Amino acid sequence: MIVPVDIISVQVNANNSLFVTTGIDYDSNGAIVGSEITSQYTLVPGDDLTGQPTEVVSIANALWTPAVVAALAKKAAEKAAQEAAVKAAADAQAAAEATAQTTTTTTELRSEQIVDPLILPTSDVPPSVDGMSTNILG
Repeated sequence: MIVPVDIISVQVNANNSLFVTTGIDYDSNGAIVGSEITSQYTLVPGDDLTGQPTEVVSIANALWTPAVVAALAKKAAEKAAQEAAVKAAADAQAAAEATAQTTTTTTELRSEQIVDPLILPTSDVPPSVDGMSTNILG
């Protein structure tokens, strides 16, 4: 007879977060004949533990002291402040570049720079050289 057995695996990461894997092993007379992962997720210090398996709650309560939770919150706040400063600097640079592009000076065109759309320029190159003719001899 095959009996399903609930299993849980908890991996503690360097930042005291928990990587939780739950699953089912199928046992037949003491031998595992199959296995199935039902979920995988990460919990970080300060996360709500409501509904978590007792093993997860026990490990989290042992690791997640108030000092650990406070240190993680401080680190997250510092990271958010740094990202905000980087974004503000990038926004300021983009605004400065946009301002520089809109404040270009205008100059007068010389007569040779003005093209009349009704008088199109012609080529001085023979057709056989410029690819406009299929006749090789021009």
